[in-house]
Amino acid sequence: MKLTYICKICNKPYNGICGLMTHVKLSHNISNKDYYDSYLKTNKTEGICPICGKQTKFINATIGYSVCCSVKCGFYNSNNKRKNTNIRQWGVENPFQAKEIKDKIKETNLSNIGVENPMQIKETVDKIKSTCKDRYGNENYKNSDKNRETRISKYGSYLSLEAISKTHKKYIYNNIKFDSSWELAYYIWLKDHNINFEYHTVILEYKVNDTTHFYYPDFKVNNELIEIKSSYLLDENMILINPYTKEKLYEKTKCLEDNKVKIITDCKLYLNYINEKYGKNYLKQFKQK
Repeated sequence: MKLTYICKICNKPYNGICGLMTHVKLSHNISNKDYYDSYLKTNKTEGICPICGKQTKFINATIGYSVCCSVKCGFYNSNNKRKNTNIRQWGVENPFQAKEIKDKIKETNLSNIGVENPMQIKETVDKIKSTCKDRYGNENYKNSDKNRETRISKYGSYLSLEAISKTHKKYIYNNIKFDSSWELAYYIWLKDHNINFEYHTVILEYKVNDTTHFYYPDFKVNNELIEIKSSYLLDENMILINPYTKEKLYEKTKCLEDNKVKIITDCKLYLNYINEKYGKNYLKQFKQK
């Protein structure tokens, strides 16, 4: 049985959505998107990315809008759904945080190897030490030093892969990688004014639910820590916000406050300086494609 589609403007019936869309475009001079928005869309939030709040792409009158504005936001949206499912089922974001799962793992380990954790077995610990000594010449070797060397070699920075991957350093200037044009403009401004500073040399540590995290302020200027941040990443109370989940990052914000990190949210001074001295398109030549 074919569905009948009625034009909401003139009440003319059509057997298919394609015929209706052709009609509204030719007879009423209305685009498919405008007609959909006016007469077919039932959810006001449709067309708005649930992660970043940007407009999403209109596909057609049958499907409507895509859920997210980009692949990146789609990933975070999927991740949020997974977390919400885990919370409903287990009461935690990750199943391995659930006491029931932890107890089951311990029970399985006790049944199979006689201990709750494999690291409680002396032979296992000895084997790990032996392997480290054979490969690296040190039985207490940890891979952190090697990771640091690899990151510097591949990415030009010792920052964590998570920190690097967020923007993958959009600008390169004098073989130094920058997250944004704002950071680069501020860097050049400092250089040109002979101000003593360091770029990404300080590591701050903070904890969230007993898990250690690290934060890397952008600059250290005359012993003052500086962070370049868009106001989009802060709420009205200057609390940091995750741009993808909209979660308020209280612990991270407290870390900045405790270490007296100054947050710069307006870089017009530095951008105007670059435009006036070097030209309006000067920074664009350093942007990575």
